[in-house]
Amino acid sequence: MSTTTVSCFTTKLKQFSGTGFPAWGAQVKLVLEIKGLWNAIQLPRPTDFDLKAERDAAVAAGAGTSSASGAPLPSGTVSTAVSTTPLLDCLMKQKIASTIILAALSEKLAAEVYLLDHLLAMLRHLRMTYNVKCSASVGAAKREYIGLYLDGDESIIEHIQNTRRVLDELQEQHVLISDDEKCRNFMQSLGPAWNGFVGVLESCATFELMIQRCHAEAILRDQQKNRRSSSVSNSGKAAAAFSAEQTSGKQK
Repeated sequence: MSTTTVSCFTTKLKQFSGTGFPAWGAQVKLVLEIKGLWNAIQLPRPTDFDLKAERDAAVAAGAGTSSASGAPLPSGTVSTAVSTTPLLDCLMKQKIASTIILAALSEKLAAEVYLLDHLLAMLRHLRMTYNVKCSASVGAAKREYIGLYLDGDESIIEHIQNTRRVLDELQEQHVLISDDEKCRNFMQSLGPAWNGFVGVLESCATFELMIQRCHAEAILRDQQKNRRSSSVSNSGKAAAAFSAEQTSGKQK
C-alpha cells in the first residue's frame, strides 16, 4: 500500500488524547472495516517462524509444480507465490492498521502503545486509559458538586449556574442523581441569607421548579435593593436641598 493511501485513511480518524474512547473506538472499527483490515487484526500476529515455514512451503510447492510438468516456471512465479502468502498478507494488514491508529494518537499515548505487539493490545490499553480518566473526571465533578455553597453576599444567580454546570458534567459521565437528591443538595448549599426562604423552596415539586423559584426570588430581592438604594439617595438629595434652602434663608 502506498503512503498516500494510508494518509488518506488516517485523516478520517479524530485525534485521540485519552478521553471519549467509545465514540473514537467505534470510528476506528468502521475505518478498518472499510479498508478491509478489521478481520486481520482479530487474528494472532504471525511469528517469524510461521512466516518462514509458510514461505518455505510456498517455494517448495512452486518447485514441485515445475518438476511435475518438466517445464521451467515463468520468471517470477515462485517469488510471486511467496509474496502473497496468507500469513504475510495478514501481517502487512496488521501493520497498516497499527500505522493508522498510531497516526491518530497524541504523542504521549503513541509512546505508550507503539511497542505493544498487537493492535488489539493497543486498543485495550487505550480503553483502560479512557476509563481511568473518566473515573478521575467523575470524582472531581462529584467533589465540586458536594462542595457547592453560597456564602455571604455571593450571587445566587451565579450559584445556580455553577450547580447546573456541575450537574451537566455528571450527566455526561452517566452519573445519575435523583431529583429529590438534587433538591436536598441545593437547599443545603444555600447560605444563611437564604435560611428564611428554605420553607418556600420545600414546597416546590421538582428541582427545576425550585431553581426557577429561587431565580425569581433573586430578581425580586435585587429590585427591592435597588428601590431602597434609590429611596435613600432621593432622601439624601431632599435633605441636602432642604439644608441648602435653610442656609439661604438665614443669609437673607
